[in-house]
Amino acid sequence: MPLIYVNSPVGTFSDSARDALAEELTVIALESEKLPMAPFDKSTTWIDFHDMVGGVPLIVRGRLVGAVGVSSGADAEDRMVAEAARDALLEALAAQQG
Repeated sequence: MPLIYVNSPVGTFSDSARDALAEELTVIALESEKLPMAPFDKSTTWIDFHDMVGGVPLIVRGRLVGAVGVSSGADAEDRMVAEAARDALLEALAAQQG
C-alpha cells in the first residue's frame, strides 16, 4: 500500500488541483509498485496532504521554485519566521545575481 505525504503552505492547492494531484500521484505510486489500477488497489493508496500555516511559497522571477516551512511554535510565530527566512533567502539570491 503506497503512502505519500505532501506538505505545502496553506493555500498552495485549490480543491480541484489537490484532487488532480492526488489522482496523478496514485497512478505513479501504483505503477512504481507494479500494482494493478483496479479500484481496490487505488483505494489502498493513501495521499496525505498537510497544509502548513508556517509555510510560505518561494517565488523567483514569477515562478514557484519551492517553499520555506517552519513548525515549532504558535501558527502566527511559525508564519512570521517562515516569511523572514524567505525574505532573507530572496535577498541573498538577488545579491548573488548582482
